[in-house]
Amino acid sequence: MSISAFSDSKIKNGLIFLDNQQNARICELPLDFNYEFNLPMKHVDIGESIKSIAYHETSDTVVLSTFKQIPYDCLDEEGKPIAGIIKDIKDTPAMSFKGSIKLVSPYNGPSSKLLNWEIMKLV
Repeated sequence: MSISAFSDSKIKNGLIFLDNQQNARICELPLDFNYEFNLPMKHVDIGESIKSIAYHETSDTVVLSTFKQIPYDCLDEEGKPIAGIIKDIKDTPAMSFKGSIKLVSPYNGPSSKLLNWEIMKLV
């Protein structure tokens, strides 16, 4: 098999290759993937910091443990401000973290064609 880079007016990031029957084939590689490693990689913006990743092989989904920084509300169990807190501190408000678990799939709908990653479930 022979492979070479190929580009023209319709194909920007393509390959041309000869298969086992000596047929010339042309394909186009998506530009949003990184091909520098053994497997193609695509950056997917989740919108939060990722702490842990687990891949489920049977369902072909990824479970993400994420967190984001949120302002800390100093309230008691009843939702009232805690006594003794200074309300005038606005220069450096206290921050807290909110965690979530996201189930992500590379498939969009029932088709098996890889389209884009979407968040299926947010807990």
